[in-house]
Amino acid sequence: TGANNFFYLTPAKIREFGIEAEYYAPVMTSPTESRALLVDAAALPKRLFMCHKDKSDLAGTGALRYIEWGESQGYHKRPSTRVRKRWYDLGEIEPPPIAMNRIIDQRARAFTLRDETRVSNTLYEVHCEPDAVEPLADALNDDFAQIQYNIEGRSNFGGGALEHTIYETENALTPDTNINTERGYSVHAGGARGAAGSGEQPPAEGAQLLDAAMLCFGRIIRTRCPFFIPAGDLYAADTLYEIYIPKQIQTRTAAALNSTLTMLMLEYAGRTNLSGIVSVQRYELDALPVPNPYGLSAAPRAALHASDHALVARDRRTETGFRMTLSASRRALDERVFAWLGLTGGERDAVYGAAYKAIVDRHTAEASAR
Repeated sequence: TGANNFFYLTPAKIREFGIEAEYYAPVMTSPTESRALLVDAAALPKRLFMCHKDKSDLAGTGALRYIEWGESQGYHKRPSTRVRKRWYDLGEIEPPPIAMNRIIDQRARAFTLRDETRVSNTLYEVHCEPDAVEPLADALNDDFAQIQYNIEGRSNFGGGALEHTIYETENALTPDTNINTERGYSVHAGGARGAAGSGEQPPAEGAQLLDAAMLCFGRIIRTRCPFFIPAGDLYAADTLYEIYIPKQIQTRTAAALNSTLTMLMLEYAGRTNLSGIVSVQRYELDALPVPNPYGLSAAPRAALHASDHALVARDRRTETGFRMTLSASRRALDERVFAWLGLTGGERDAVYGAAYKAIVDRHTAEASAR
């Protein structure tokens, strides 16, 4: 703004000068101003002064009295304000649907904004299509995104704070969340029965899955927990979750869920007790990002299916734990999923490194507790 003390209005200043509501808008000046990711504009402590009229058109208004007070304080002579046609006019500012903190302490946060809220330069604006706001905000807040910020950012502030630049934020990889937003699957506790659709297009929201296939996933994870494809009319006990999904995408979805990337996300999504075991709740599994299974052409889809079949044909008892040297079938499946997401070689290595570290840290904590 060039004059924050002028442009950021407090409620007291608005009352003092009688500034009309048409001349200010909600503004978020710090990520600490909202504890919730969905920002309540009414609860924000400041408003942004926004006036695009000439002073001759403001006769008798509180806005004019405030502008004249600002000139008495010399705000109109500052380097950033004196070059404007109207020194007090910040121009048209499109309100962003999402804002992210530029400096990261514990965690990067993607805030969803409403009610024409603007942000200061302590946050980044993220603009997208209206129907992409919710899934994009979810993706920017998930643990996979947090890993990227910590790898790509730079820690040059006191107290271990991390700076994430605009281009790094813009280049962050986010999963295609179409399957979640379009409800292409449903998750149930063992013993439940779900619903679902057919064809190579996602079922319409709210449509029943009448021709569904089932996947099974264990609630408790020791080292690695596979997503099983049941053969025949099998039922799952309550130690497993049942995932109902259209039959035509069963195998490719299972392949994505059996990848090391999903294992890494489950490490961060679940909760660990002192026994070194991860417990995953139904809602955490339901919210797990997965690549869009409808977005694969025939050739890569066939390769992915072949890799998944090679993996599930192995006796899982031979996999005693996660190793940096993976089995050929496990590596092949991961490579197909990574290619599906467009990950570079360095990003693939980072996924393996982070997954290995998460498991080692979990079991190290268990050993320390003993």
